[in-house]
Amino acid sequence: AGCGMGPHPWEDLYTADPACLEALKAEALKGSRALPSACRTIDEYFAEQDAARAPFKKARDEGIQAFEEGDYERALTAFNKAIDIENENIDQYFNLAATYLQLNRFEDAIATYDEIIALDHDNEKAYRFRASTYSQLNQNDKAIATLDQSVSLDPTNADVYYDRGQIKYNLKRYRDAIADFDKAIALEPYNANAYNYRGIAYDKLGRHHKAIA
Repeated sequence: AGCGMGPHPWEDLYTADPACLEALKAEALKGSRALPSACRTIDEYFAEQDAARAPFKKARDEGIQAFEEGDYERALTAFNKAIDIENENIDQYFNLAATYLQLNRFEDAIATYDEIIALDHDNEKAYRFRASTYSQLNQNDKAIATLDQSVSLDPTNADVYYDRGQIKYNLKRYRDAIADFDKAIALEPYNANAYNYRGIAYDKLGRHHKAIA
């Protein structure tokens, strides 16, 4: 049976198996594309991969179930176990951070977003969520600085400008807030919240004609 892996199959699926690799090379020298008995079939390979990931999937699924049931301490244990097994699985770090937030463990959530960013420097979502958590701690300067980083990664995301505008509004930096709401509206013309906050900010500056525009 053909192995179906292209003109050089040993360069792909089977490179981690030295015995299979040598057998494939021998077949190739004979002009054959037969799959040697030394090699696993593709079905066997994926079955082994599924079996290897079973402990991770069990921990992940237990964490999701516990979170949905509101058992956040059990969810923490499960998500941490999943991360121990697959320590570069970013989705589980997000799950862990969300669980910390449910427990009002904001500093732990921030540390978890930091871990995501260490794994993926361009993960705009992690910057945005970290900024939101800083905001909940009233660490507004850090929140704004983090959203600045988020904007640099994705300057087309209206939500980032809106979030940054809200923080500046709460700090009574109305002109700066308006600039961000303007950008949010330019990107998302039907953003009713951005229009609303922009109008209130204009009103705070005494520019009532702009507030109702």
